[in-house]
Amino acid sequence: MKTGYRLNCFCLTLALFGCTKGSNDYNQMVPLEDLMENPKPYIEQRIETVGYAYFHEHTPSTSLYLDEESSSDPFTESVVYLATNNLEESEELKACSGNSVMAFGVFKPQSDIGLILHVDKGVRVINEQGEVKEFCYKPE
Repeated sequence: MKTGYRLNCFCLTLALFGCTKGSNDYNQMVPLEDLMENPKPYIEQRIETVGYAYFHEHTPSTSLYLDEESSSDPFTESVVYLATNNLEESEELKACSGNSVMAFGVFKPQSDIGLILHVDKGVRVINEQGEVKEFCYKPE
């Protein structure tokens, strides 16, 4: 619950200060909840979003959830899967599991799988103070 609160505060801070673009004008900042509720405007767009990253053995994938609490259900529909260019790099995404993160990529949902963010710039950890820190995954 604490993690979800921090993520919501982080997104609210971005919204209050009029941050409609990402940190480098390359990606559009999109709240994860907005992405889940109305994905159509973001299809094939470069975005960055904030969520709680968690790896589930049974899927097996690293995914973004609204908060730590919602990550406990591997069958939830409130999830955005993180994808990379190859299987080897997908394994590297496990390093992000269990953290609040900011993910950068191209949003490409697939009807048979669900909401997918193809990570192209990386995934960065967000610390307890809500500061975006080091990359837990950065493509080569």
